[in-house]
Amino acid sequence: MKKFVFLFCVAFWGLALQSLAQLKVPVPSWEKFAIINTAGVNVRKAPNSNSPKLYSKDESWGHEINIEYSWTQRRGYTPHHLEVGTILPIH
Repeated sequence: MKKFVFLFCVAFWGLALQSLAQLKVPVPSWEKFAIINTAGVNVRKAPNSNSPKLYSKDESWGHEINIEYSWTQRRGYTPHHLEVGTILPIH
């Protein structure tokens, strides 16, 4: 019985590794990055000051993180600011 369980585990592990080897994840070709060095930077939909801001509403509780986002201002949502040191890719 122990041999059967061992062989089953080895076969299952081999199939799992084979399926992982076939997994292909596309890697974006980002060549430029921006580092936030000022507090209170707004996130905008396009790179101009007339573009809508990103708003967020944090309803996290305990260990659960629940943040809702919107491009339009809604009740309970505030402008979403990035922290100093945040690194963002530029497309």
